[in-house]
Amino acid sequence: MTASYNKKIYGQLLVNVLPSSIDSDEEYNRVESIFNNLWNKKKLSPEEERLFHLLADLLEDYGKKSSRRDSTFYAARIACVFD
Repeated sequence: MTASYNKKIYGQLLVNVLPSSIDSDEEYNRVESIFNNLWNKKKLSPEEERLFHLLADLLEDYGKKSSRRDSTFYAARIACVFD
């Protein structure tokens, strides 16, 4: 993950997205949509990359708690791009 990022810009992204612990399929779908929009961008800013990782963690965590089959998909996606 990118170590250097602008906290003000990242904070604004967080305000716009309002990420939090996922507790419903509806919230999962909302977060997944934002994640996919970031995934489809050609290049992420350091702040977007940080948000991307956060959303992936939230999606994966909910997937584990709810036994969703796609729960490891996000970690695998990140691994192939950022590792």
